[in-house]
Amino acid sequence: MLQAQSNQKTAIYRLIAEAVVNGSLPEDFTLPKEEGNSRSTRTDGWFDGFQLLSVGIPKLNEEQLHQLARVIETAATGAFESAEEQLHLLYKNTHAMNVLQPALDYIHAHTSILSEDNLSIFAQILTTQSAFIECVKFGLILLSTVKSGDTLKAIAYTLALCDEFTYFSLLSLKDDNESVFELAKHVYCWGRAEAILVLQANREEIKKWLLLEGKTKTRSWDAEEELCVTDRFLKSGAAQLLAPGNRLSREEYSAIRDMFVVIAEASEPIDEKIANCSFYLQQFLKQTSYIEPTGEDMQAIERIRTSYAEQNKEPGIVYTCTRILEKQDG
Repeated sequence: MLQAQSNQKTAIYRLIAEAVVNGSLPEDFTLPKEEGNSRSTRTDGWFDGFQLLSVGIPKLNEEQLHQLARVIETAATGAFESAEEQLHLLYKNTHAMNVLQPALDYIHAHTSILSEDNLSIFAQILTTQSAFIECVKFGLILLSTVKSGDTLKAIAYTLALCDEFTYFSLLSLKDDNESVFELAKHVYCWGRAEAILVLQANREEIKKWLLLEGKTKTRSWDAEEELCVTDRFLKSGAAQLLAPGNRLSREEYSAIRDMFVVIAEASEPIDEKIANCSFYLQQFLKQTSYIEPTGEDMQAIERIRTSYAEQNKEPGIVYTCTRILEKQDG
């Protein structure tokens, strides 16, 4: 029987599993706030998502690397309570996102001397019994390094339904594209963005979903959408839909419109990641003459114009947006 370090709090896995309704967590679900953990005062997944988006991931110092090695080595011997205690010590000055790559590197480099069975057991303890967010994430890191059958994948999938754990769960799920697609449809904010980053658009159903339904339900000014909008644009086939001579449906126009607003207003230059982005945006703007533009359409075009004008970029785009808006006002 698996035994974890004793505490009076409910295991996070249980909180999530018991809250799932029709394959998703309620939109107002949030993890309990942890005393002394400032990261848990934000919406689930915010800190890790924001690091992925723009801040970057700090490296561990030498002392932290030694601490991490001790955690892994201790767990591999089967001394799980001691390993968990050392993990809490490591987390006094760092977080799971910072630990992720060094942990994977260390395990890969020492596979021959580490007990996979014991690491698997420790991973299950942390993922299913811990009441501490960062410990659950470390369990998911370990889970991705061991042979995972249906039971372990089910654990990862259940935790992935919470935005706080989606990124770490995807370490184990990313090679199962159908699971990633199913997951993307059942998470809505940072988790959806992170699932889209690894989702392969290998059939039309997925491309259509990415275009028409893949938009995140943002809680942080469009930051979640900003993280994945490049992948949505490229994987959904939006570029092909904007080929000269093609006309967009109303649904396609609205979906691509919203993507271009995020691209134009992004805190980091996303348009540089899409080859010929200005061409595609011009092609999109031409489509406005083929539909009955709504107030929402005009607001979007005004936001695109304002953003590029303020950045002193794309004068051709600014001019085209201005002409469309003047024509509509006239």
